[in-house]
Amino acid sequence: PSSSPMPLAPSYIPGLVNLSGEVIPLLAIDRFLDVEAEGSAQTTDSDRATFERIAVVNVAEMRVGLLCSEVRGISDLHRDQYEKVNVARARGLDRFAIAEVSTEQGIVVVIDLPSLLEEARVKS
Repeated sequence: PSSSPMPLAPSYIPGLVNLSGEVIPLLAIDRFLDVEAEGSAQTTDSDRATFERIAVVNVAEMRVGLLCSEVRGISDLHRDQYEKVNVARARGLDRFAIAEVSTEQGIVVVIDLPSLLEEARVKS
C-alpha cells in the first residue's frame, strides 16, 4: 500500500493510510528510535513511504500502523520465557524493551508499545 504524506510531521510519521475507510497514522519505529533496521521501510525524496507490510495495533484509544518489511509470525509469549534485556541494551534500545525471548528464528525484543506510542505522540 502507499501512504499520503503528512505535512510538518516528524520523519518517523511518514504519512497516513486509508484502511477500510479509517485513516490511520503510520509509525516507522526504526526512525523513531533512530536505528538502522534490517529491511526497514524505504522513503523517497518526498518522504512517501513504500513498504511491504503494515502491522495495525490498537493501544488504549490509539490505532496506529507500524511499518515493517515482513511479518515472520505471530506468537504467544509468556512471562516465564522472558530473559534479561541484553541485545536491546547493547544497541541502545532498552528504554522501551521489557524483555527478550530466544526463539528458533532468533531473539525477539518485547517492547512496551503503550509507552513507545505515547512518547511518539507527545514528540510529534
